[in-house]
Amino acid sequence: LAFPSLSNSTSSLPLFRILRLLRITRLARLSRIAFLSDLLTMMKGAIGGIRTLVWSIILISLPLYAFSIAFRETLGRNWQDGEGAEGFTNVPSAFFTLFRCTVGSECTDNNGR
Repeated sequence: LAFPSLSNSTSSLPLFRILRLLRITRLARLSRIAFLSDLLTMMKGAIGGIRTLVWSIILISLPLYAFSIAFRETLGRNWQDGEGAEGFTNVPSAFFTLFRCTVGSECTDNNGR
């Protein structure tokens, strides 16, 4: 384990460094059991929460996307009449308008009407 060098006093220096690293890793293993078990539990909970959040985003987005396509095809043609269909001129703006009305409960146009 010792590396060859010119003098005997410096040849044992890397060996002591390796032993010190082994001691530190042994302490890390002992502290992992006591200290980091709560952190590991919190990380597992956060990962489970992120998984639930992704599924809820998907379950909200799919019907909104389908309705935004339908409203774009039906209401988007009459957007110049001034009857409130300006938010349905294309699919992204229709999706945003439906999202704003569904999730935010704010179905106003750009002018606040």
